Amino acid sequence: MSMDAIQQVAEAEKKAAAYKVEQAAHAKKLLADAEIEAREILSAQEQTSARETETLLKQAESRADAASQKALEEAKRDCEALRRQAEGNMERGAEFIVERIVSG
Repeated sequence: MSMDAIQQVAEAEKKAAAYKVEQAAHAKKLLADAEIEAREILSAQEQTSARETETLLKQAESRADAASQKALEEAKRDCEALRRQAEGNMERGAEFIVERIVSG
């Protein structure tokens, strides 16, 4: 093999080794960039989930407040109806007692 051919082979091997190192560094950079992007996506999703959770909790609290208010209004109406019924019974009871006392 001639000296020129040996130099060409050596030069090609040197270029191949440099290319291999360059490609390995490029692959490491791509991997690092992908990890950074994945972390950013994960962080964004966590923030979105937190906002959605907060919204759902507020909606649930609002529905619970509305249901509680409705139950309170129903209880007030029931109490008022019972109070009116008790007043009516009290009047009839008083009339009954007066009638018993008078007729004696």
